[in-house]
Amino acid sequence: MCLSGKWSQEIFNRKGELRHIHRLRHWALPDVLREKYHFPAEESKAISDFLLPMLELVPDRRANAGGMANHPYLKSTKGMDHIQLNVPVGSRGEGIAGWASEVKKR
Repeated sequence: MCLSGKWSQEIFNRKGELRHIHRLRHWALPDVLREKYHFPAEESKAISDFLLPMLELVPDRRANAGGMANHPYLKSTKGMDHIQLNVPVGSRGEGIAGWASEVKKR
């Protein structure tokens, strides 16, 4: 997958390894937020629970923004207090043409 993009040859070698970053430390998002950016543990978990479903690489497992608008993390966000979409939290794009597969135009 990482070798099929427009800029893949500049970023990855033939083995799929990063060309210019040789010692990349793999961190889980909550750990990055806590250790590098000094977020409290509870907040880093809440942010991660919100973001990670939308960062899923596999399109048919990726949460859509409509469903994530109902996520508890956004409840106290200014302007979201009266927003309630009729989409389950974490929905995966069901019913959205082209979300997880190509749509053929006729």
